[in-house]
Amino acid sequence: MYYLTRQPPPADDPDARRRPNTEPIYTTTTFWTRTGAEYLTFWYVGRIAEDAVPKDKKLSSSELDYTTHLLTHKEALARLWGQQKADLEYAWAVYIYTLRIKGKQISKG
Repeated sequence: MYYLTRQPPPADDPDARRRPNTEPIYTTTTFWTRTGAEYLTFWYVGRIAEDAVPKDKKLSSSELDYTTHLLTHKEALARLWGQQKADLEYAWAVYIYTLRIKGKQISKG
């Protein structure tokens, strides 16, 4: 039997593992010594519409300089380095494998 996630299903929804979920597959932290700030990056794997537009919603005054980016696989690789680049390559491999299992068309992104 194939499951879309290894996350244990809620007791009241035993079939949840068979549906796509919105949980991040990975979380990284980055500490910037210049500013003394620590940033969390949540990694997700999925598909969005080709014409998707990011919503730049600010949550608090401390987030005024934050920007949301929707990037293709290649664009994201060009902006990352080190372990984050390796993390993205792993996530991309899992995504492509999942699409093949499900018989979905694979984007070149």
